[in-house]
Formats: sequence, C-alpha cells, structure tokens
Amino acid sequence: MNDTSRALKFFYLYFKKYKLQFLVIAIFIIAATYLQVKAPVLLGDSITHLSTYVGDYFSHQHADEAVKGLQQIAASSSQAQDALQQIASQMSQAAGHVVDWHSLTSANVPAAVTSNLPSGTTIDSLQALAKIPTDWHQLTDANVPEVIRATLNGQSIADLMKVATSQAPSKADFMNSMWMLLAFYLMTGVAQLIYSLLFTRIVAHSTNRMRKGLFGKLERLTISYFDRHADGDILARFTSDLDNIQNTLNQAAVNVTTNFALFIGILYMIFDQNVKMALVTISTTPVAILCAVIIIVQAKKYTDKQQKEVGELNAY
Repeated sequence: MNDTSRALKFFYLYFKKYKLQFLVIAIFIIAATYLQVKAPVLLGDSITHLSTYVGDYFSHQHADEAVKGLQQIAASSSQAQDALQQIASQMSQAAGHVVDWHSLTSANVPAAVTSNLPSGTTIDSLQALAKIPTDWHQLTDANVPEVIRATLNGQSIADLMKVATSQAPSKADFMNSMWMLLAFYLMTGVAQLIYSLLFTRIVAHSTNRMRKGLFGKLERLTISYFDRHADGDILARFTSDLDNIQNTLNQAAVNVTTNFALFIGILYMIFDQNVKMALVTISTTPVAILCAVIIIVQAKKYTDKQQKEVGELNAY
C-alpha cells in the first residue's frame, strides 16, 4: 500500500500540470463512449426501417390489384341495383302501378321473372349486393356479404383496403438512420483520435521529464551508491523501467479508462432497455473481476522477476 501511495504521488507530480488536458480527454472519452453505446441502437433502428421498407415495397406491388378487386366489388352493387330496377320495371308494367325495387324479395317476385337471372342468383342475393357501397373507399367487412368475401382467397376487405391505400414505400427513414449511424461512427473515430493524441503527447512529455529528473538525481548521488548497485540495474532504470511506464501509460491507461467508461455506458443502456436482462448479464461480473485480480497478482511476481533478470543481463 505504501508503494502504491508513493507511485501515485510520483505520477501526480509529473501530471498535475496537465489538468486542463486531462479534462479535455475526459470529455472526449465520455463523448466517444456515448456514441459507441448509442450506435447499436441506431443500427437496430436502421434494420427496423429497412424491414419496414421491404415489407411496404412488396405490399405496394399488389396495390393496383387490390384497388381493381375493390372496384369490382363496388361495381357489383351498381350491377345488382340495375338488375333490381329492371325487375321492378317489369313488375310495374304487369301490375299497373310502380313497384319499388327496394321492396323486392325472393318471396314476392314471380318465378317467371327470376328465371332470366344467372344460375344461383336470387332476388335476396341481389338485394344484399345492392346494399354494398358504390364507392370502394367505403367498403368494409361489415357491409360486404359473406358470399363476396368468400371469393377473396382468405383475405378480408380490411386487408385489401390496407394494401390498396398503402403509400409508395419510402427509404427516407432508413437512409436517415444510416446517415446518422455513419455520423456517429465518424464522430467516435474523431473523438478517439483526439483523446489518444492528447494522452500520447502528455505521456511523451511526462516521461521525458522523468528521464531528465532521474538523470539529474543520478548526478547528485554519491560514489558509494554506484558501488552498492550493479550497472545493469542503474541502466535498466533509464531504459526498461521508463519504457514500461511509457508503454503502460500509452496503452493500458487509455484502455482501462475507455473500457471503464464503456462499461458504465453499457450498464446504463441495458438497464434502460430491460432490468431483468441487465441483472442476468452483470451476474458474471464479480467472477470476471476475481479472475482479473488473481491474474494481476500472479503476473506481478513474474514481472518483478523479469525486471531483475533484465538488470542482470544489462550488467553482464
């Protein structure tokens, strides 16, 4: 713990002058994290819009057929009314008074009159057809007889109306989602580039100051220090140790920071989408953390051993 405290104080001494730069880095890391977390949501929206467009496209291909079918149904009403009016006219001439075609039924129309009707057609069926709206836009399953709906190959009037009134498919929503997704990826790349460059610059300047400070301290040491320490150990301080610090700060520090921010962002998104699924997802996190701690502890022993052997090699 004492070594950790000393290490933190050491790094704070060299990094404290870059507080503003670290603030800018933090802002860009947060921005990049938000964009990374939000991008899959936009991708899902794009897929949804694409599937909607494809469905509308194939549905609209049959719009003309649906309109034609509905127009034929509406036209059958006019045809039935014309037939009933002709029958009423014949009966009016025979009876000597006006017969309203609305009052005609299979019971009050003589068989001689209905014999001229197509096979299977009755006065009652004509009356049912005559009640169908003549405007196809007003057709519904309620005002179209079952005998007509049975000829629609399993489709309902509502299905035909939906197809007939469907608008021409538009790719606008899909393209907007794709352009926004592309913009998110570009902004993510720019944000990552900016904070990476800033952090690399800070690390380069800081490690350079560390080298100068270490060399200055080395100049102030007594001769007895060099007698007590191997040349390889001293040389390793300037080469291997500082190189490890620089590489760690350039790679591990940035990765740890960005991955931690990404972890928080993903947690927020999955809890926002589905709490139960989020709890199931993070249930394995403690196990992963425990494994990481064990690996780090074991790796530290071998890292110390490696540095010792590097010093011995340099002193050879």
